Amino acid sequence: MSFFICAFICFCVCFSLLLIVRYRRHLRHRRTNSTVSTCVVLGSGGHTMEILRLVQSFDNSKYNPIHFIIADTDSNSVEKVKPMLKDGNVSFSTIRRCREVKQSISNVFLPTLVATGQSLVQIWRTNPELLLCNGPGTCLPVCFAAFFVDLLFGRTCRIIYVESVCRVTRLSLTCKILYYFYIADYVLVQWPELAAVYPRTLYIGSLFAFALAENYEENYERLKVELERQRQANGNTFSWKFGRNAYFKNKSIGEIKKLLGYRMLPLPAKERNEMPMPEDLLNLENFNYPVEFDSRKHWPQCEKVISFIKDQANCGSCW
Repeated sequence: MSFFICAFICFCVCFSLLLIVRYRRHLRHRRTNSTVSTCVVLGSGGHTMEILRLVQSFDNSKYNPIHFIIADTDSNSVEKVKPMLKDGNVSFSTIRRCREVKQSISNVFLPTLVATGQSLVQIWRTNPELLLCNGPGTCLPVCFAAFFVDLLFGRTCRIIYVESVCRVTRLSLTCKILYYFYIADYVLVQWPELAAVYPRTLYIGSLFAFALAENYEENYERLKVELERQRQANGNTFSWKFGRNAYFKNKSIGEIKKLLGYRMLPLPAKERNEMPMPEDLLNLENFNYPVEFDSRKHWPQCEKVISFIKDQANCGSCW
């Protein structure tokens, strides 16, 4: 038993020293190229949409080439990337999906091991200077691969994890692993409540932010069209996120910002399940939305609606 204890202590000491060396090397690193070789992990669904929104804001003259890594069962993300392949500096590859939606975490060890091996090959081949991801578990083996290649072979790859906007009060399991084990160089969050709880995170605001001050009328009309589409698709029901079209009428920019997710004010836990019904909600003038709320428990007609404000990840993919 004493042997295993000594071995564990030696491992922890060596690992800590390697972390310090890696950290100091990153501080001293100065790029010699004018461009940044970038690797982006596309999670799936909303995760893909969030990270692509961030990638689309990149200066292509600085961030290239860009290589996307996608789970082998995520055909939707592949379709979103294909139009970008016209640029010769964009490519993609697939790895084994670590965990399917609602699959037990106890069954992810072997798929994760396979995905890590595939990720090592891709990281070694592409040699990125920047690894960008925002979950879910698909990004873990890629981050592990980049971290250990960086740690053991002296390469310099900065790992940046952008937490999903649906995480308001607590980090996802994937993010906690990268955060507490110092695998990610930077963890960016989209809610100030998270930055207050986790001091090493950086609050960047919402990736879903509309430029209301500059394009107020355009965004307002876009929202009305989307709400009408939702209303018709759901048989005159609506998503609780925004309310009925009439609810936007004569709203100020500040009020619409609140509705779109700006500076949500958390309610006490006992009040989070005491949301008013839709008829009452429409009559409230200064209603502060709770941090988390599962509309399916209150409005059966909205069973398939998943809001971007709730922080529960009931879909099973955000781990």
